[in-house]
Amino acid sequence: MSTLPANPTPTAFTRRKTAPCNEMQENARLCRAAPHSCSRSRSTVETLESRQLLAVIAPTEIYPGVPTSTGIPTYNTPVPNVRWQPVSGASGYGVLVSKLVGSTYTTVYNSEASQPFPSPIVGTSFTPPVALGSGTFRWQVRAFDNTNTPGAYAPPLYFTLNSSGYNRAVGIDISHYQTVSSWATVKTNGTSGTTTDDTAFVYAKATEGFTYDDPSFSSFASGAANAGIPFGAYHFARPGNNSAITEAQHFYGIISSRLTVGNLVPMLDFEDGASNTVALGRAVLSQWLNDFCDAFYGLSGLVPIVYTYPSYATSFLDGSAIRYPLWMATYPSGNPANPAIPLTSGTPSTSPWPSGAWSMWQYTSNRTVAGISSGNVDADVSNSDIATFYGMFKILSNTRGSIAGTLFDDVNQNGTRDAGENGIGGRTVYLDANNNGALDTGEAQQTTSAGGAYTFTNLAQGTHFVRQIVPAGFAATGASVRTIQLAAGQVATTNDFGSRAIDVTPPFVTAATYDYETVPSPIVIVFSEALQTAPVTGDFDLVDTSPQPQGYAYTLTYNSATRTATITPTAPLPNGNYRVGLPAGTVQDPAGNANIAYSFDFFVLAGDVNRDRTVNFDDLLIVAQNYESTGMTYAQGDLDNSGTVDFDDLLTLAQNYEQTVAFISASPGARSIRRKARNDVLR
Repeated sequence: MSTLPANPTPTAFTRRKTAPCNEMQENARLCRAAPHSCSRSRSTVETLESRQLLAVIAPTEIYPGVPTSTGIPTYNTPVPNVRWQPVSGASGYGVLVSKLVGSTYTTVYNSEASQPFPSPIVGTSFTPPVALGSGTFRWQVRAFDNTNTPGAYAPPLYFTLNSSGYNRAVGIDISHYQTVSSWATVKTNGTSGTTTDDTAFVYAKATEGFTYDDPSFSSFASGAANAGIPFGAYHFARPGNNSAITEAQHFYGIISSRLTVGNLVPMLDFEDGASNTVALGRAVLSQWLNDFCDAFYGLSGLVPIVYTYPSYATSFLDGSAIRYPLWMATYPSGNPANPAIPLTSGTPSTSPWPSGAWSMWQYTSNRTVAGISSGNVDADVSNSDIATFYGMFKILSNTRGSIAGTLFDDVNQNGTRDAGENGIGGRTVYLDANNNGALDTGEAQQTTSAGGAYTFTNLAQGTHFVRQIVPAGFAATGASVRTIQLAAGQVATTNDFGSRAIDVTPPFVTAATYDYETVPSPIVIVFSEALQTAPVTGDFDLVDTSPQPQGYAYTLTYNSATRTATITPTAPLPNGNYRVGLPAGTVQDPAGNANIAYSFDFFVLAGDVNRDRTVNFDDLLIVAQNYESTGMTYAQGDLDNSGTVDFDDLLTLAQNYEQTVAFISASPGARSIRRKARNDVLR
């Protein structure tokens, strides 16, 4: 990692291990890179109206402590790292720590109330950013749903801290500047006075920026594993060169095969003093750090340790960084060779982290280690004994899980796959690692099967964001992103996505009928599709077609299932020609398309049995032939719809005998609609 002057400052601090040769390819990018900022994408993209509250389940605590207040274990550290199992669908978590004072537990840390870093917590492990000191404690965790509403706290775990007077875990961090001649010797070249005489851990550089991979990383990882030394990887950040998401994805791609059970969580080396980096300023650099850690957690389920040094952190990081475990670098005056290992608590404050709230301390860059034959080595000590250190930072599980679902044709556009809604094949579904709503280079993608199915396998535990690519002419229905909090080995199914062709066709009338067979006689209008809202009285015009048209009152009913509007005059209409009009833009379909202007013409002529627009002998003959018959229709002489052709019908015919209603042409806006009789066809 670093060579620190006795009193380092951001401008004076130089990195011994960032040197010429291939590694300088990344440095050269500094001259060409323009400062930039990274915006975080944590919030879900659904609107509040479309969200559904999750049934928030309390997480299961893993470490440290026991579920009862008897037999409480002791951990030798002032800053424990707490862990819990993920809750599927949770947006984050809150941690509450209480200390036993007398006979009661008093809150000493609450992540939901303590500022300045965001709550809820992203990830399934957390180091409180305060030194808790000695004593007996209990801690609890609760999950937040996707509207950031908290659920109930899990039952507490109890533990005791011994924060001073204990031996600590000591290890080293290396890069290609070191040559390891014997890993067996490195392992046994421990440090007198620590819990074990073996080297407790090794961290090795894996990547820098986006273009540089340390050439020794693979051999170091294999050598440490063969020697039985817990191993971790670190990444040197270049915020002035690249986006945090890009660097996190690259880092994960290089080290993913090494994130195995028994090895250590990775580390982010955040100390770049290049001019185009420091010019970004505190807020942007802090945001970059958060984006990197969140993106890496989404890929791996692991929260990185953050390495920096006091003056750099003070100048360039704000309080949002303190939710990550701190690995600080500060050396004795003069950086002497093989200095004494600090085995007691108390160190300079690394603001914004408070004094004592650190997990690892790089206390020298000038240690000699047998088995490493090329120069001095960075040495590090934990803020805990070796057992506690392993409990906090060893990887617990690398069991892989999967996420599956179906992309379907959401016919009713309700966001849920209902019976009869078929899957859609040939569509793209992808894992949005940085949750930015776009398919980026390197993000895993699947093409749905003929039945619309997709499956992502070999996934690490943690938060995964799944999205669909919606082609032109279609729209997503329901959730636009599926946020899955995947437990180790979990098979998450039914993560479905709805899709529907975008409706650009305005609603139109497919049929219109004047039902003279019914008394009172309604006008029935059938639309091409269901309307967004039911039409109301006044939406339609009912007028005669005289030179001075008169409007007539009516009642209106609408049946969305049959898409039918029924207009019934409140009083019988006099003989004459009539028109029902629907002005443009009066009604809309569910997609918001407004109707075009429409009109329908019909005539009323009482006694016109055969509907030829004249009451004459032909009509009288029909009435006479069916006189006193029952079960007749209007066209058979039952003019009042009484069920029998009788004197009342004959009287109606007589009163209107030789009456005529002339045919008029349809208005320019009228549709060609066939009705019940030949002469009712609009042309």
